[in-house]
Amino acid sequence: MTKLFIILTILSSNIILAAGSEKAAGHVSDLVYPAINFILLFSFLGWKLKKPVANMFNKNAEDVEKTYKYAEEKDKEATVKLNSLKQKIENVDQDCQKILTNTQEQMQAFNKYQERETDEMIAKFKRDSDLKLDYEKNILVNEMNSALIDLVIDKTKQTIKDNGQFQDKATKNLVSRL
Repeated sequence: MTKLFIILTILSSNIILAAGSEKAAGHVSDLVYPAINFILLFSFLGWKLKKPVANMFNKNAEDVEKTYKYAEEKDKEATVKLNSLKQKIENVDQDCQKILTNTQEQMQAFNKYQERETDEMIAKFKRDSDLKLDYEKNILVNEMNSALIDLVIDKTKQTIKDNGQFQDKATKNLVSRL
């Protein structure tokens, strides 16, 4: 409120002094009071606005400094990234060659492993099939022997039944053993 009163007082005194007389021509001395008012007004404004303007400039300077430091940090980070990417680009051919070499080595190792495993499986299947064939052969031989023995026994029984002389001999042979 007091600031407003001071400003209005200064402005109204300027208007009163500027009114002057109704002479047709003015003199340089007529400009003394407006010059004093002008000097007082700008001195007062300078005195009152000095601190806020200085703070504003200081704050802007700090903001500019922070922005500059941030930009420098980002520039350093970008430079580091750029250098690492350039190095990676330079080493792409070597990396590709390493990858190809590793892949070929892995393929060779896999092929050897697969070949060895296939040979082992073939050998296992051969052993299994040989064992199975032997087992089935033994079963068939046993069945044939059993059938042959049964056939021989049946023929012998039939021959003994058909021939009376063989029946007497078989009976004597059985009785002698008892």
